[in-house]
Amino acid sequence: MKKLFSVLALATFMVAAFNSNAQLGVNFGYAPETLTQKTTSGSTTVTTTSKTQGLFLGLNYNMKVTGDLKLSLGGQLRYNFSNNADNVNFFGLASGNNKVKTTQIYLDVPVLFNYGLNLSNDLSISFFAGPTLIFALYGNQHVTTTATLLGASATTETDYDYYGDNGNYNSFDISATAGASLGYKELRLFGGYRYGLLNQYKGDNTTCLIDGFFFGLGYKL
Repeated sequence: MKKLFSVLALATFMVAAFNSNAQLGVNFGYAPETLTQKTTSGSTTVTTTSKTQGLFLGLNYNMKVTGDLKLSLGGQLRYNFSNNADNVNFFGLASGNNKVKTTQIYLDVPVLFNYGLNLSNDLSISFFAGPTLIFALYGNQHVTTTATLLGASATTETDYDYYGDNGNYNSFDISATAGASLGYKELRLFGGYRYGLLNQYKGDNTTCLIDGFFFGLGYKL
């Protein structure tokens, strides 16, 4: 993992170093996502969705290509999470409680072309689009199940590693990303949409795609 970070950092630095117009920026924001899974058996297809909340923090280099067209390269860490619970009660004699906590950590590497227009000396607007490389660094689902019968309770806890040896999910994705930003001096307010292009499920007869909107605030250093 350290080698991956080193290679990405070196590549970004080298590209920026040879471009005298490169502008370093930092950004953070909100990035929820939806996982849509479709499983086909014969002529029947069952679709399930699950949602997570997300936060991200990263750096990017924005460099001139030609005219008002620029290329933004960088990397950001993204933390996605969810907490869900189900409760079942049988007339007060027996009950069950199921709590599911999901945690995901990603490294996103956006490669985005952007075209900007100056609205005034301090105000600008730009539109961006391109691929984002997504590397899953960590993925865990922790399930706590409590069963109660006539006042006596028993609790079990299990963990599932999405990307481990027994995991069923791929740790790499490429998303088509597009959006717009509004800049005021060194500040930038941006938002967009990303759509995962690669099937994230390893098994047969199942496709799993991830998509989501994102919103954030950037600052030119």
